[in-house]
Amino acid sequence: MVAQTLTEAKYDDASQAKPLMEQTPVDIGRFYGDGGYDRWKVQRLLAYPPAAQAAPIEAVIPPQKNATTRKAKRRYRHIEARNQRVEAIEGMGRKRWEKQVEYSRRSLAETGVARYKRIIGPKLRARALPQQQSEARLGCSILNRMIHLGKPETYTVEIAR
Repeated sequence: MVAQTLTEAKYDDASQAKPLMEQTPVDIGRFYGDGGYDRWKVQRLLAYPPAAQAAPIEAVIPPQKNATTRKAKRRYRHIEARNQRVEAIEGMGRKRWEKQVEYSRRSLAETGVARYKRIIGPKLRARALPQQQSEARLGCSILNRMIHLGKPETYTVEIAR
């Protein structure tokens, strides 16, 4: 896990895109997210990332099922990028689009959350939000250490016949 955040229930996923990106130490090439990230503020953030990020970030976010293309008086990267996704899904269908853009890679993040809940536990023990945030950050650090220690080194071996 490279970035994490814990908020109160009143905040949506899309509101946490910028804080998560700011925690990421390397340039981001693609941003995978579910429909909860299909918000104009996220689209704009990915098209015009903070100064540290060199290039626009490719958004792999499926638009809502009733999404339509948006017209603008000027050309904006975030509007054009979303319009392209909407048109691609209309043209080839959602399943083919998901396969083409490798949308299933998003499930790796879901697997990380499931691993966290299985190993660390599904509930936080702290009661106040600042302590809960520290507890979640510590849990992510523990998982990262466990993964680092437990990953086997693999090598390609040729079998002589």
